[in-house]
This record gives sequence, C-alpha cells and structure tokens, in this order.
Amino acid sequence: VCADRAVLPGYNDLATTDPEISCEWNDEKNEGISPTSISRNSLRSVWWKCPCGHSWKARVRDRTIEGLRCRTCEKEFHDAVPQLLVMLYAGRNGLKVHVNSDKEIGIPLEAYIPEISLAIESGGTASTDLIKDYICNKRGIKLVRVPHRKNGDEAVYAREIKQAFQKAHVYISSDERKDVDIIHKKFSAWRTKTTPTIENRADS
Repeated sequence: VCADRAVLPGYNDLATTDPEISCEWNDEKNEGISPTSISRNSLRSVWWKCPCGHSWKARVRDRTIEGLRCRTCEKEFHDAVPQLLVMLYAGRNGLKVHVNSDKEIGIPLEAYIPEISLAIESGGTASTDLIKDYICNKRGIKLVRVPHRKNGDEAVYAREIKQAFQKAHVYISSDERKDVDIIHKKFSAWRTKTTPTIENRADS
C-alpha cells in the first residue's frame, strides 16, 4: 500500500488523495472501476468529464502528477489568456479596459485602455492590421501586438503584456505564473457557472 502497488480505500485511493480530480471521474464510461479502486500514480487511461460536460480520456497519473486538464476548456482558456491578462493588470492599476470595442477607431480592438491610450492585440489579419496601425497612429493610440501562439506558454504572454504596459509608462511587478494561475481559476469558475453542460443543452 505504501508503495502504491496496492490500493487501500480511504488511504491511498484517488478519491482520498485527489478529491477535486476524482469529481471529474466519468462513471458511465468507466465501468467496473472507480476512484476508490485506483491510485493517483496509476498509468491506466480512464474517462473523465469536466464540469462543462466535455468527455475525454487520459491517464490518471497525467492528471494528478502532470496537471493535465480538459483539452477543450484549456484551448478556450489559452485563446482568452491575452485579454484576461490585460484585464488583470489594468484592474490592478485602476484602469478600465474596453474589450472588442469598435468605438475608438471604427474597427474592433481586442483590448483598449483609454486612460493611457494603449491597445493590445494578439490576433488579426495582415489587411486589418495595416488599417488599425494607420488609424491608431493618427489618433495617438499606442497599438502593441502580442503574437498568438497556438501552444505557447501563458507565462510568456504575461511577460509580453507587462512590456506592452511599460510602453505606456505603467510598470507591473509580479510573478507571471501566479498571475496565470489566478486568471485560470477565475476563468474556470466563470466557465462552469455560465456554460450549461452537454446534457443540459441536449435537454433544452
């Protein structure tokens, strides 16, 4: 039991050691096995279901040790990271953020902080980028681009967005990874609260 070669319910089973992860156990697809009969170091692949209803298969150890989460939710989070970080850093400095607003230049800006005339973007196309560059320059708006990386490290986004704020003389000192953890928890809580599960969508 101490070496995890045997599982003792209430001592070293997944339900006891990792209750948050075991809550995502997919009972319907994992017939004949439960969180009380497997340890957190198991290499067995099992089915999981996140609070939003997404179902996927992954090894137990990859979830408990490597921190693997729902692939669908993680992709959505990764796509939203730049805007979320801008809002986090702006909020810490008492600044308001206009998200996807077209009031400033007639074309939506991903994130615009009016008090410091700073716009931060991570996506876009070559044609719209040229137009935005021209209009922002004419209107005295600093437009900084943080290139979107498909599988990039979110902490790198945090560092680059801090550098964007520095160009508007707003200096931020913090731990990038802790910042990402903060917005990840807030995003997960919001995502779970506002999005119906797959079952609820099917019933509606």
